[in-house]
Amino acid sequence: MALSLEKVGKLKNKYYYTTMNKFERRKYPRVEKHFRVNYSIPGSSNAISSINNISACGLSFDDKNPIDIGTVIKLHLKSSKTDEHELIGLSLIAKIVRYEHKNNGYQIGTEFKYVPKRTFELLEVYLYPAPEE
Repeated sequence: MALSLEKVGKLKNKYYYTTMNKFERRKYPRVEKHFRVNYSIPGSSNAISSINNISACGLSFDDKNPIDIGTVIKLHLKSSKTDEHELIGLSLIAKIVRYEHKNNGYQIGTEFKYVPKRTFELLEVYLYPAPEE
């Protein structure tokens, strides 16, 4: 069973207090995680990039070229030599929602289209662990 983004949003509070003392209107806050992502655009070959940040609803990564907003891509999280995460090996479908010029390339922002329930649970547990008591 996949959870739509509308249902995902109802599972958490609408606002999060960030370390910069500002409220963020994201359904889930972004978490800085740095591992690789293999992505494919329909009609193009696969490419590999590094994730800048990830949330339960999307992620951002760098690319040499912009990717058109609205493009649907397939993401596959990859391991690196220094990071071994529970999320490695997950495949997700995402839509490009923004891109902005950064240094010698672009930072690409995505929103996950459909997240299977088990995948969503893995993301939630890994990204937002319960505080230790």
